[in-house]
Amino acid sequence: AISLKPSYGKAYYRRGCARMELFKYAEASKDFERVVRLSPKDLDARAKYKACKKQIQAAKFAKAIATEHTVRASETANVDAIDVPVSYEGPRMEDGKVDQIFIDALTEFLKDEKTLAKKFAYEIVLAAIAYFRKQPTLCNIDVPVGKHFTVCGDIHGQFYDLLNIFKLNGTPSLENPYLFNGDFVDRGSFSLECILLLLSYKLAYPESLFLARGNHESRNMNQLYGFKGEVEAKYDETLYNLFCEAFCLLPLAHVINDTVFVTHGGLFSKDGVTLNDIRAIDRDQEPPDSGL
Repeated sequence: AISLKPSYGKAYYRRGCARMELFKYAEASKDFERVVRLSPKDLDARAKYKACKKQIQAAKFAKAIATEHTVRASETANVDAIDVPVSYEGPRMEDGKVDQIFIDALTEFLKDEKTLAKKFAYEIVLAAIAYFRKQPTLCNIDVPVGKHFTVCGDIHGQFYDLLNIFKLNGTPSLENPYLFNGDFVDRGSFSLECILLLLSYKLAYPESLFLARGNHESRNMNQLYGFKGEVEAKYDETLYNLFCEAFCLLPLAHVINDTVFVTHGGLFSKDGVTLNDIRAIDRDQEPPDSGL
């Protein structure tokens, strides 16, 4: 529409709104600025233009005050200061460890839409952060001859579908390994339950369940599609920040038996990319618009 009629203000407005929803404030501000020039009395467009400029300035300020060592949520979270309510009757982690007894109890507890004590939710995510920090960006998986391996796509907060997968296909074990290929959260109402259970299995059986990062394991997507709001409603902002830290450390790709390459999505913008190029990626960051 814009190419056919460059003076069509509504097209700039609609594109600006779309870009704003995608947190592309610099591009959105240009569209709203054009609308304001075309329609100086459009108060809504003017308000959105100001909102975009405010976000741009906030981002510049955050970048300006950032230090080489930004304090991570895992460095400030104090699990010892979190008390478990006396009335709590749910599963408990012994000495901060996840085992099958805990997983079984957690599964039944979450199935009844009950909330895991905050202390244990923190401990799960903190343990996952410590584990994934030591893992490579690209992981190799060896499946012995005659054995099977299951790769699952997006879960997107569908906790009861996840449980049904385990019911039909078996739970993760050395004889029944899984790779969940990203997008565990957002959209569904039980994203928190999904990721807590998956992380618990990963901690208990690190060689039986593998997790890859999807595009929804990022702050922008979480804010837009619900995971941020869900975690803050059920727990608090600190736990959400811990999840974000863990997401940044998830592997980006897996290679099965040196034959099958598995990644969530996004083809390379240039030719000639090798597995070593992927291994060299510094994944500990929020993905830029251009991708990693």
